[in-house]
Order: sequence, then structure tokens, then C-alpha cells
Amino acid sequence: TVLPPTSLRPDLKQQKTIAQTSMVNIKSNQAALPIAFGASSQVLNLTHNTLDPLAYQSQIFQSLAGRGVNQSL
Repeated sequence: TVLPPTSLRPDLKQQKTIAQTSMVNIKSNQAALPIAFGASSQVLNLTHNTLDPLAYQSQIFQSLAGRGVNQSL
């Protein structure tokens, strides 16, 4: 039998199964980044401008995308 999910994941029903074994279903998630992806080197010089974790995460994503840290994505 296939192992059950360990958390609530309603999105799994919408994702395409690309492979399966007797124990595991492998799904394709178009919203996830792959293991390796191209990113701007600006993230290496990112300074910690805020103590707000959500704002800092946004700055990290913006620098990965090659945008200024004060621009909205």
C-alpha cells in the first residue's frame, strides 16, 4: 500500500502523478523550485535590513530574482 501523507495536503489531489511504486507516489509540483535553479548573485551581498522575518524573506526573494530589495515582487 502507498504510505499516507503525514500532514494535510489538499494540493496533492490536483498534482499530476509522474511515477509510482508500491510504497510511494511521486507528484509534479509546478509551483516549487527545482533542486537547482538560476539566481542573481545579489543575494550573496544582501544585508540584514530588518528584524521582521517576513520582510527579510521578501528581500531574499527579491535579491534572488535580481531586483532591488525595496521593490515588490
